[in-house]
This record gives sequence, structure tokens and C-alpha cells, in this order.
Amino acid sequence: MIAAGGDGTVVGVANGLVHSRVPLGILPLGTGNDLARVLGIPLKLDKALALLVDDHAVIEVDALKVGDCYFFSNVSVGISPHMVDNTNSAQKKRFGRLAYLWTILKRLGSFRLEHYTLTIDGQSQQSRASEVLISNTTLLESLPHLFGPSETLNDGQLEVYLVMAHTVGGYLQLAWDLLRQPGQSAANLHHWTARHSIRIDADRHSRLVQADGEVIGHTPVEIQLVPKALHVIMPKTTVNETVLESSL
Repeated sequence: MIAAGGDGTVVGVANGLVHSRVPLGILPLGTGNDLARVLGIPLKLDKALALLVDDHAVIEVDALKVGDCYFFSNVSVGISPHMVDNTNSAQKKRFGRLAYLWTILKRLGSFRLEHYTLTIDGQSQQSRASEVLISNTTLLESLPHLFGPSETLNDGQLEVYLVMAHTVGGYLQLAWDLLRQPGQSAANLHHWTARHSIRIDADRHSRLVQADGEVIGHTPVEIQLVPKALHVIMPKTTVNETVLESSL
């Protein structure tokens, strides 16, 4: 089955294929195309179409389950849901991914560190953060992979990132640390892994929640890991042999 569109369209089609052996083909026509980028799927339509008919690989990817819905890239609370909610279609069509950056820069001064309770695999802790990101891939493990290589999509764990930067200078320092030493510790960033579930509670006020580029509600939110939930088509050249399931 083929999903032609942005991340929201991909998620909608993919939810009908969870636990099925029918592979999902992606034609990335949206703004973010986060899953396609991690998988190495060409962003140009003609090349993405060629991938579906030429020799390719099929990988099994994990899912993040929230309620009855499955997501495949990330779930977050903090700045990014506001970025998604306040960037309209016209801006995204005109400026692409830069539209999100502009939305953040306009609102950056209004964000503060918020109090959260994070429950990771049953263990709770109090935290303060401007962003809590639950990701199916690692954050800048190695260049040029902003969200890690494709094999992290089925490693049986979720990455939990707590961002404590809340000023322009703090975010610039965080970006510099991640670019300078990919995969290493960075200022204003804490990192844990989860193998079963994560729950995010905002201690003072309910907060927006986004998943794969769409606002899905408010906190509290609980995310469950569903291993190897979906089969997805990707280029053979970008898949590690240890996670290659089959070729068509």
C-alpha cells in the first residue's frame, strides 16, 4: 500500500497496516517527511516512485502507541506542539521546514521551563524542561543523520530527551554541542531510554501534545512501545544488513 503525502497522511495509512505483512510505500509530499528522511527515501517524487518499482528493502519499524493510534517518529510536549499548532498550511507551502523555525523564533521568548513528572518504564521522576521529546530514533547520532540512522527505528527502545534550554543562547549552545559531538552529551539536554512505556504529566497546567507533526491533545499522555509494528519500503543502500528483513 502507498501513502502519498506528509507525515499525517503516512500515519493514517500506516495505522491500517499495523501488525500486517503488507509493506507501506511512502511518496513524501509533505513539509517534514520525518520518517521518509530517516529511511533514506528520496524526497523527489520521481525518485520515490522509482524506489517502489525498483529493487528495494523492507524493514520492520517500531511504533509509539498513544491510546488507539500508532505513530512512528516522535511524540512531544513543550515547544514543538506550539510550533506545529501555530504554523499554517500557507507558511509551510511557501517556506517548507523553515516555516517551523520562524514560528519558534517568534515565540521563543514566551517559553519557560515547565514542571513535569516523567514515568519511564514504571519509574517516576520530577523534571523541568522546555521540551520533552519521545523519539523512535536517536538524536543526531552521527552526521548527516539528524534523527539517527534507519536501524534505530527497530531497536526495541524509545529515546527520551529532556530539553532544558529556554533562551536563544541556550538553544544555540545545544545545537553547537550536538553538531560538534554527535551522539555525545550536550548542555541543556538529558537523555534516557525506555523499553516499554513513558507517561508525561504536566504538574501545573495541561500542555499540548504533538505526534508525527500533528497536535493530538493535551497532557497527561502515555506512550507505549510496540516493537516491529509496521513493514516499510526503503532503499537497500541505506539499510543495515542486520535489520534487513526481505527484498521485493
